[in-house]
Amino acid sequence: MKAGLIGLAAVAAVEVAACGNPAPSPTAAPSSKPSSSPSATPAPTGPFAVVVTNAQRTGSTYQVLLIDDSGDIVQQVTAQLPHEKPNQTIDLPLVSASGTAVYYLDGDTDIHSLTSAGPGGLVKTIASGTTAELAFAVSPDSTRIAISAITEQSDDTKAVGVGYAEDLSDAGNHVQLWSNTGPDAARWPVAWSGGSIIDAVNELSGGGCYAGPPCDSYADSYHVISATSGQRLATVCEAPPSTGGIYYYYSVSGAPTGPGTVCEEETQSGATTTDTMETVSWTGAKAVFVTHTTTGNAGTALLLENCFLSPDGSRLLCESNTNQSAELVSPSGTITSLGRKYTLMGWIDATHFLVELDSTHLGVLEPDSGTVTPVSLPNADQTTMAGALPNAL
Repeated sequence: MKAGLIGLAAVAAVEVAACGNPAPSPTAAPSSKPSSSPSATPAPTGPFAVVVTNAQRTGSTYQVLLIDDSGDIVQQVTAQLPHEKPNQTIDLPLVSASGTAVYYLDGDTDIHSLTSAGPGGLVKTIASGTTAELAFAVSPDSTRIAISAITEQSDDTKAVGVGYAEDLSDAGNHVQLWSNTGPDAARWPVAWSGGSIIDAVNELSGGGCYAGPPCDSYADSYHVISATSGQRLATVCEAPPSTGGIYYYYSVSGAPTGPGTVCEEETQSGATTTDTMETVSWTGAKAVFVTHTTTGNAGTALLLENCFLSPDGSRLLCESNTNQSAELVSPSGTITSLGRKYTLMGWIDATHFLVELDSTHLGVLEPDSGTVTPVSLPNADQTTMAGALPNAL
């Protein structure tokens, strides 16, 4: 996000003719050691947190960083932000990770790659990015790419969003996945799970952002669709509440990982409010981790928020709703406080988690021991974690 040149010096032998008969040529003695050439240092293997800077998208550039589980920044690259498009109200993700590389948008149309060995150059150009807002997700084997192009209008009912998949290397094996109009045009791929594509679903809000457009993009729910037909295979964090009663709230919490994601379900029946954190797999299977019920006003049952499912599916890391401390949650519902407030960003692997410590430091947290390794980074509070490399999906 280093290249070096090695120069080899050549030694020239000069023969000097002397008066009279020339001196006999010396005989070279055999070397006692075989000659050796310098070998390249192997690239780190990871895992890495994929971090994107400039969350507010001010100015014209942003950076993509690879941070390993010991807190070292092993690679970083600077890219151009895409231009803000007419009537734009959402900021789509700029980065996607596969099993071997990170792919990032450089400007409006160009996708480049980055590995722990360094930048890999231009991979693909998407011409529609000159006028549309782009998002993409590369398959784990880096052979296929799912792309969404969203064209917003001043009238949300006229917005258009199209999604398709094709080969990463060219436009071969092109498959049209969806074509949506109106508020439903806000739909974009975030990952692959086997032969399926996971796409985030939201609604255009006519510029109704809390801080003014463009807004940060987030998923209200996920659709899992076939990468060959576009057929929907599962819906995640969008189903009606499973406990009955009056629907109050049901939405995505945390970020997607290999086993699935976390959904928060809050229901209200009379004076009783129940809040549930459950995991949902990419086939739609649910597992409840913790449920909390109170009697009183709606919203008082909220015990945890911003929960992230570990890549092995064994636990959640959440924020306490009362004091914002980090909390580990087991499948049985046991909650263990880590005793400190963090801004949670995402799992690097099953035993390391990236957190924000303050405006100039991120941190690699080991939840089992509570150990935190600081990562010095200017404007750390303006970064997001785009996933992990290798991608857990």
